[in-house]
Amino acid sequence: MSLELVVETTPFGATLALLEDGRLIEVDVADRGAETVRGQVFLGRVRAIDARLEAAFVDCGLERPAWLSARDATFASGSARGIPIDRQLHEGQTVLVQGSREPQGDKGARVTGDIALAGLYLVHQPRRAEAGISARLRRTAAAKAERARAKRLFVDGGFTLRSAARAADDAALLAEAGRLRSLWRDIEARAATGRPPVRLHGAHDPGLGLVREHLSPHLSRILVDDAAAMARVRALLEAIAPQLADRLELLPGAFERTGAREQIEAALVAEVPLLGGGSLRIEPTAALTAIDVDGAGQRALDANLEAAREIARQLRLRRIGGTVVVDFIDLPAPRERARLRAGLEAALADDPAAVQVYPMGMLGLVAISRQRTGPLLAELLERSCLACAGTGRLPALRRQAEALMRELAATSGRPRVVLAGDLLAYLQKGSAGAWSGWLERHGHAPAIEVAPDMAPGGWRIEEAS
Repeated sequence: MSLELVVETTPFGATLALLEDGRLIEVDVADRGAETVRGQVFLGRVRAIDARLEAAFVDCGLERPAWLSARDATFASGSARGIPIDRQLHEGQTVLVQGSREPQGDKGARVTGDIALAGLYLVHQPRRAEAGISARLRRTAAAKAERARAKRLFVDGGFTLRSAARAADDAALLAEAGRLRSLWRDIEARAATGRPPVRLHGAHDPGLGLVREHLSPHLSRILVDDAAAMARVRALLEAIAPQLADRLELLPGAFERTGAREQIEAALVAEVPLLGGGSLRIEPTAALTAIDVDGAGQRALDANLEAAREIARQLRLRRIGGTVVVDFIDLPAPRERARLRAGLEAALADDPAAVQVYPMGMLGLVAISRQRTGPLLAELLERSCLACAGTGRLPALRRQAEALMRELAATSGRPRVVLAGDLLAYLQKGSAGAWSGWLERHGHAPAIEVAPDMAPGGWRIEEAS
């Protein structure tokens, strides 16, 4: 199996694609200048205690104070579970915490005292006394053996084996444990002399944060489309995963050359063709996601098994969470229904999110529950169309801006750009001068013309008269 991580960087941010044997299985996006919190370690100061909410509000140098619950505070305060927050912390106290959730709407970020430093095979939780295994590893047949291995290798606790640990020998785990312990000592040393609020650990570059989250020992190649971004990724690998450094490659136009761009566009439409000639139709609703299977005349069980494999890929790719209801082709025989369920569970086994499959009902419906891992892919890459009262979708302005930049980069001379007013406003005001900086670096100074009748987000490039 070939597993490739493809990274595209633009002045507006980074987009990451994960391909398995050339087929897209995951997409993630980070905006330049976005306030990245999850995984970052901060030396903060308690600004307020709310005994009614059982929470502290911590100044971490972010736009708004972060929320620290009483339960999460116990790891920082050393208190027993169940102690009220006002007996754990006090206003003005310095605390070492880690971001666990990004800001949402008018709510600040969430932080925890349960520091977790991730490597390829291990997660180091220095404030925990036990050793264990990840939730994903607990769902495998190897759970009992790997739990015993964790306790044998790390008798003092503080480490959790990730699912990738199964592919590593004990020496590799101990070597990584040494690097993670060294990182924690460095964080503690800087916390001892730091003045809060200050960020002590974590990638300031949102694109590097994406790469860190998706690193795996199973990666065959890490492809980056820009030399400067590649240098930053190399520094990250040398610090936390040196064994992957030789798999890093510079590949200009990586999204086009690997087929990732075309596959991303296909993941935004409802209809999904199947190899045997049938298709899936995927329709998200407010309550659930409905998937209809069309076998196009194939034998019912064969069509359903093929659909099950594609459904597993689509759930991860489209970032679908919550309840999913699949209308498979009806299988009257209990033995065939059991085979379908087993096939669907096998296809979902490598999904990093927690997934539960329920038996087929009398109407041929199968319910799947999948852990939510963030916004849908469509929510990342598209926006509601105001012209049709939200019933349709348009490409996000960032996608349109990046597509315009790619076409301009391939255009000679001094062209004229005709675009919609909302796209021009985004280019002029978005991402801290990304547009003007890009024009300066590429030597382009196109004539700009706004077309009032152009569809939202639209643009075209014309030869200058």
